[in-house]
Amino acid sequence: MAMMAIGAMAAEKKTYNYTCKGGGFSVTAVVENSGGVDRWSKSDPVILRIGAEPPQTLIADPDTPDADSYKNKDYEFYALKMSSRLRTRATTPW
Repeated sequence: MAMMAIGAMAAEKKTYNYTCKGGGFSVTAVVENSGGVDRWSKSDPVILRIGAEPPQTLIADPDTPDADSYKNKDYEFYALKMSSRLRTRATTPW
């Protein structure tokens, strides 16, 4: 029981702001610390905000269990160690 309480205390919501050519966006995620490394939660959704658009909920991509990759029907967000990428799924090819 004590282990569960410690795990619950280690997770916290953080907001990350990104600036890009066409404007900016923010991502709010639950961050969990595992072995001294902060990772975005795979069980909690990520909230994407782009300008004045309504917030979008992105869920962890089950096809990339080891990556920080989240998506919905319109957007896909993934983070690498040195960069992050947001793309519109319908219009932006890889």
